Amino acid sequence: MPTRLPVRLALVCLSVCFACGASQPESPSLATTAVEVLAPPADPAGVEPGNPEDPSEDPSKDPATTTPAPTIPAAPMNDKERLELAGSFATANNKMSFDLLRVAGGDTSENVALSAASIELALAMTAGGARGETLAQIRLAMGLASQDDPAALGRAVMAHWAAEAAASKTPHDPDADAKPAVILQPANRLYGERSYTFEQDFIKLTEAAFGAPLEPANFMSDADGVRGQINKWVGEQTRGKIDELLPARSLDSLTRLVLVNALYFKGRWATQFETYNTADAPFFVAGKSVNVPTMKHTGRFKHRLDKDIEILGLPYGGGRFSMMIVMPTGGAT
Repeated sequence: MPTRLPVRLALVCLSVCFACGASQPESPSLATTAVEVLAPPADPAGVEPGNPEDPSEDPSKDPATTTPAPTIPAAPMNDKERLELAGSFATANNKMSFDLLRVAGGDTSENVALSAASIELALAMTAGGARGETLAQIRLAMGLASQDDPAALGRAVMAHWAAEAAASKTPHDPDADAKPAVILQPANRLYGERSYTFEQDFIKLTEAAFGAPLEPANFMSDADGVRGQINKWVGEQTRGKIDELLPARSLDSLTRLVLVNALYFKGRWATQFETYNTADAPFFVAGKSVNVPTMKHTGRFKHRLDKDIEILGLPYGGGRFSMMIVMPTGGAT
């Protein structure tokens, strides 16, 4: 039996980068999330590996294992299944988004940007290696029901993104025949210590459901070199937009597994913002007004206004994707 070492989890989350310029009709946004799993030295006074008296080695003794463990989703997936599972993922992701924003934002007056979709995918992959109470807590954090299979939902939403992006061609766009209006590319990978034995069921699950192969890495002798390798891969997946996911000294010789998720998005607006229609205008933040270059366009958009919030939807080409802007009614407070 492979040695089971106690682990601690750390989520490394990068900001979502929105670049919307009047002179650049395309609006790219990027987000990358990494889950880093570190294995500290085993406690010599602890239970011997594989000892059946250790509840963590005997799932039947843990009442939390009544929650089904993630399994490799069966293939192929028809459109109905894909839409239903992707919808469940979106519902859970929306809930977690607001939970994360409350935690990350807190009472700070500074800007906070995050990609809940990246974090949700990273947690879905992590759930594949979890059991018992750990799995139950991950499901709770993700906003999933106890019967939801994180791997199936993750696989479905990635398939859904691919199908929607491929169908996002704009009928009246001269480039519509050449390329879709939206690029949405998730990329997942595991970097595991080459001398460490991982559960093969977990490795098979992450590769089959998330397209995340295991890349052997030499953390024990060259952790900083592996850090550079991971940063290089993330930079390639995000077209150079994120070139240092992991900062110096974030990995060391005790690192055993780094789970990386990169999510790249780039879209053309359905209706372009014209450069000549950009001018300075007041932007309200933290109770203050600051003049900033502001793009302007007049048209018909999805919009809702009530006593608490105002919502605006700006569609990308093809109408499959939109940027949803939500703000307090009457401006920021």
